[in-house]
Amino acid sequence: MREDPKPAYLSSEPRNFCCKIDGTEIGSGGMLTATCQVTGERTTNGNDADPVDDQNPGLFESLRWYFAYDSSGSEGYVSEVWTSGASRGGLGLPTC
Repeated sequence: MREDPKPAYLSSEPRNFCCKIDGTEIGSGGMLTATCQVTGERTTNGNDADPVDDQNPGLFESLRWYFAYDSSGSEGYVSEVWTSGASRGGLGLPTC
Protein backbone atom coordinates (compact mmCIF):
# COMPACT_ATOMS: atom_id res chain seq x y z
CA MET A 1 0.00 0.00 0.00
CA ARG A 2 1.36 3.41 -0.92
CA GLU A 3 0.80 6.36 1.35
CA ASP A 4 -1.67 8.90 0.04
CA PRO A 5 0.31 12.05 -0.82
CA LYS A 6 -2.54 14.18 0.56
CA PRO A 7 -2.64 14.37 4.36
CA ALA A 8 -5.68 13.45 6.42
CA TYR A 9 -7.46 16.29 8.19
CA LEU A 10 -10.16 16.95 10.73
CA SER A 11 -13.60 17.63 9.31
CA SER A 12 -16.59 19.38 10.90
CA GLU A 13 -18.84 16.52 9.67
CA PRO A 14 -18.23 12.77 9.24
CA ARG A 15 -18.23 13.06 5.44
CA ASN A 16 -15.60 12.66 2.73
CA PHE A 17 -14.19 15.66 0.86
CA CYS A 18 -16.25 18.05 2.95
CA CYS A 19 -15.94 20.53 5.70
CA LYS A 20 -12.16 20.52 6.19
CA ILE A 21 -11.01 22.38 9.28
CA ASP A 22 -8.08 24.51 8.14
CA GLY A 23 -4.73 23.86 9.76
CA THR A 24 -5.55 20.31 10.89
CA GLU A 25 -3.71 18.33 8.21
CA ILE A 26 -1.91 15.29 9.57
CA GLY A 27 0.38 12.71 7.97
CA SER A 28 1.94 9.43 9.01
CA GLY A 29 3.24 9.49 12.55
CA GLY A 30 0.96 12.37 13.53
CA MET A 31 -1.14 12.10 16.66
CA LEU A 32 -4.81 12.75 17.33
CA THR A 33 -6.75 12.03 20.50
CA ALA A 34 -10.14 10.44 19.85
CA THR A 35 -12.95 10.96 22.36
CA CYS A 36 -15.92 9.17 20.76
CA GLN A 37 -17.11 7.51 17.55
CA VAL A 38 -19.97 7.92 15.08
CA THR A 39 -21.26 6.25 11.95
CA GLY A 40 -20.66 8.46 8.94
CA GLU A 41 -20.02 8.27 5.24
CA ARG A 42 -18.24 5.18 3.86
CA THR A 43 -14.54 5.80 3.37
CA THR A 44 -11.92 3.62 1.67
CA ASN A 45 -8.16 3.88 1.30
CA GLY A 46 -8.54 2.19 -2.08
CA ASN A 47 -9.64 3.30 -5.50
CA ASP A 48 -13.27 2.36 -6.14
CA ALA A 49 -12.95 3.25 -9.82
CA ASP A 50 -10.14 0.77 -10.51
CA PRO A 51 -10.06 -2.93 -9.52
CA VAL A 52 -6.23 -3.03 -9.53
CA ASP A 53 -6.09 -2.68 -5.72
CA ASP A 54 -8.99 -5.01 -4.86
CA GLN A 55 -6.67 -7.80 -3.65
CA ASN A 56 -4.35 -5.51 -1.69
CA PRO A 57 -4.14 -6.82 1.91
CA GLY A 58 -3.93 -3.21 3.14
CA LEU A 59 -7.23 -2.23 1.52
CA PHE A 60 -9.69 -1.00 4.15
CA GLU A 61 -13.11 0.62 4.19
CA SER A 62 -15.30 1.79 7.04
CA LEU A 63 -18.31 3.82 8.10
CA ARG A 64 -16.70 4.61 11.49
CA TRP A 65 -15.45 8.10 12.21
CA TYR A 66 -13.71 9.31 15.35
CA PHE A 67 -14.30 12.71 16.92
CA ALA A 68 -10.82 13.81 17.87
CA TYR A 69 -8.61 16.76 18.69
CA ASP A 70 -5.06 17.61 17.72
CA SER A 71 -2.18 19.17 19.66
CA SER A 72 -3.46 22.69 18.94
CA GLY A 73 -6.88 21.87 20.42
CA SER A 74 -8.70 21.84 17.07
CA GLU A 75 -11.55 19.33 17.07
CA GLY A 76 -13.31 17.42 14.32
CA TYR A 77 -13.96 14.08 12.70
CA VAL A 78 -11.50 11.73 11.02
CA SER A 79 -12.34 8.44 9.35
CA GLU A 80 -10.80 5.41 11.01
CA VAL A 81 -9.54 4.46 7.54
CA TRP A 82 -6.79 7.06 8.01
CA THR A 83 -5.66 5.66 11.36
CA SER A 84 -3.23 2.85 12.11
CA GLY A 85 -4.56 -0.69 12.13
CA ALA A 86 -4.26 -0.76 15.93
CA SER A 87 -6.53 2.30 16.15
CA ARG A 88 -9.38 0.75 14.19
CA GLY A 89 -12.45 -0.99 15.54
CA GLY A 90 -13.83 1.70 17.82
CA LEU A 91 -11.16 1.66 20.55
CA GLY A 92 -13.91 1.02 23.10
CA LEU A 93 -14.99 4.64 22.73
CA PRO A 94 -18.59 5.70 23.40
CA THR A 95 -20.88 6.90 20.64
CA CYS A 96 -20.80 10.67 20.22
